[in-house]
Amino acid sequence: MINKKILSIGIPVYNQGEYLKRTIDSVLNQKINADEIVVSNNWSTDSTKIVAEAFGDRIKLITPPKYLPRTEHWNFLVSNLKSEWFSLLSGDDEAKPNFVKTIKQGIKKSPSAVLVRGGAESIDKDGNVLNSNYMLSVKEITHPPQTFYEQLANPKTNFAAFALRKSVWESVNGFPVSLKVNGDWGMWLKASLHGDFIYQHNIISRYRTGYRPNLKNENLINELKDDLTMYNKIFPDILQKISNPNSKKVQRAIKNRFIRRLEWLEKVDDTILKNTAYELVEPWAIKYVGKNILQRIKNGEIISQPLWFQLIKAKVRILYQWIRSF
Repeated sequence: MINKKILSIGIPVYNQGEYLKRTIDSVLNQKINADEIVVSNNWSTDSTKIVAEAFGDRIKLITPPKYLPRTEHWNFLVSNLKSEWFSLLSGDDEAKPNFVKTIKQGIKKSPSAVLVRGGAESIDKDGNVLNSNYMLSVKEITHPPQTFYEQLANPKTNFAAFALRKSVWESVNGFPVSLKVNGDWGMWLKASLHGDFIYQHNIISRYRTGYRPNLKNENLINELKDDLTMYNKIFPDILQKISNPNSKKVQRAIKNRFIRRLEWLEKVDDTILKNTAYELVEPWAIKYVGKNILQRIKNGEIISQPLWFQLIKAKVRILYQWIRSF
């Protein structure tokens, strides 16, 4: 009898040769082996290909027919994976030794499971731990449609710490290519009505951040466009499939995310970029929070939460995280 492959790990990479060896090594050095490891080199111009080829037949190396935008590249990679479940790990992130074991344990927790998620450490360019990120607000097993409602305002799954049932990816036509930056969030939402989401309260990966300081501003317009696509297209499509949807909860989440976006825009020092963003979100402001708040930001007023409130909120989060660790 042929052993069924349970979990494939795909590594989409573009010009991350500096970190790729650590990423692949981390996936190979697991307490329980993955059933398949596939690296997809998206036409990198650095050392990526040389680094990946050095691993020989311990991994499978593929290349798309041409350079692909990020979300399309994810879909290309997943289409080449052969297991029942898959995880994706960026070429600059690392799996902890318990990654595969924790994911496979999570898969067994519900016959209706379609997504398994865990916690991740944020690390800097040198691998130093910045913080540990757990999904503190989610349950061990979440059933639909709460799977949808729990992540209305932001994704409740870390891209470096998940596994998704491939049949669900197929049924929703893959990661939504209409989203340029937040295609993963779009996927969790599209998958949310297909079965249970499982949460494993363990740190299973290391998510590298902060070594490209200009990236957030570079992605600003695309992120705002993604939000508008999410709220104008993806949310309504999902809500049509829910009996007696909680529209008030959806509207409240959209408003809260918009306020956070305005707080983010307060800190942008590129005037041209900021003005472009204001024009883009003005219809959003009028519809959900009122144009007056946007005008206050344009006039230089600060609407962010005061520092003392932010510090208290951070302390409460740390305490909650400590309690949940027992």
